[in-house]
Amino acid sequence: CLAWIGIYYKSIGKMEKALDCWMMALSRCRQLKEPAKELVDYYLKDGKLSSAAAVLRHVVETGQIWAQPLLGRILVREGIKYKEASHHLQICIRRDPSDIVSWRFLAEAYRKEGKFVAALKVAKHVLELEKSSYTFYLIASLNLKLGLVEDAIESLEECVRFDESFLPALKISRSHVLSSNEKLSIRTLYIV
Repeated sequence: CLAWIGIYYKSIGKMEKALDCWMMALSRCRQLKEPAKELVDYYLKDGKLSSAAAVLRHVVETGQIWAQPLLGRILVREGIKYKEASHHLQICIRRDPSDIVSWRFLAEAYRKEGKFVAALKVAKHVLELEKSSYTFYLIASLNLKLGLVEDAIESLEECVRFDESFLPALKISRSHVLSSNEKLSIRTLYIV
């Protein structure tokens, strides 16, 4: 089978031949998981996000659900197709509501798309599933975007309590909160 021949070529360092084998295998049978995964891995390692996304789109069209979360995440990282990314991530979340990584990427997709209220709602849900300094930071930055300075400060304080070394929280407090609202700057001084 071409997929395994591709793996052999990969093992002896002949990536061009390996890629050819995987592409041929995938063109003959779109249901094959192994050549698709190998191609995506290669493209991701090579920094070719759009090529990896193209392979994953091809695979998702065949109904292979393993590819959908990865496609959504790559589209967010690629920085272009947030609406498509949101669509794929929402499907993943419907299938598995505890998929915290898809929830995080959905919040990020909404944020980058300018849907700050939706992003904030999703980020708060992520925080319910698992506390992380990045999620506190994301909530704080979204609150700032929405003009909710008090809530932003509260989130930054939580972030610093959760992880005192999380540098982005310290930077955002100085650059945004202090300049956004001078009367609240005294509360944030200990964060800086």
